Amino acid sequence: MTRAAKGFTAVELLVVLSIAATVGTVLFMAFSNYSRSFMRIDDRLENASRGWLIVQAIQEDILSLDVPDGDIKRWQEAVKETADGCLLTRRGQSGTTTVSYNYDKQERSLSRSLNGETRVLIKNRCGDFVMRPEFATGDNGEIDGIFKIYLKIKLEEPNNAQNRGFEPLLIEINLVPELLNRRLHHEYFHAGIPD
Repeated sequence: MTRAAKGFTAVELLVVLSIAATVGTVLFMAFSNYSRSFMRIDDRLENASRGWLIVQAIQEDILSLDVPDGDIKRWQEAVKETADGCLLTRRGQSGTTTVSYNYDKQERSLSRSLNGETRVLIKNRCGDFVMRPEFATGDNGEIDGIFKIYLKIKLEEPNNAQNRGFEPLLIEINLVPELLNRRLHHEYFHAGIPD
């Protein structure tokens, strides 16, 4: 009988199985690394898009603030820092309304409330949130500088992620609404209708 007719020996079968197991392990490790890398990129993209949407929402709320001309007390009432976020008094169709941004440290979430409706902006991944109004005043208590809002948002990996070596996204900016500052200083774009 020829060797092909006999079949495989036990040693040959063990060699083939060990090679198959090694190749399978290498393929599994490569796929696992690829999968973790993909999930890390997905989390970063999610954080970047969420961060951008939050900054846009805050900017829109700031632009519709109910602010007077030069009265610092009313300005300080329009933008108030709270223990867990910030309150903004803004103009709406039915008068003034209050918008609140609330940071829940335990849940690692950030929500926005308007007219009794609360919408979660970030869930299970907000590591820090600060929204603080800053007013520059002179010796007489009048605003002599500019009004700005310091904003800090730290977005981390989700609670259910298994430590994938994720770098948090930190957004730290000063929002300086030009039109509101012009109104604060009684500076307008034109001095009336030209002759």
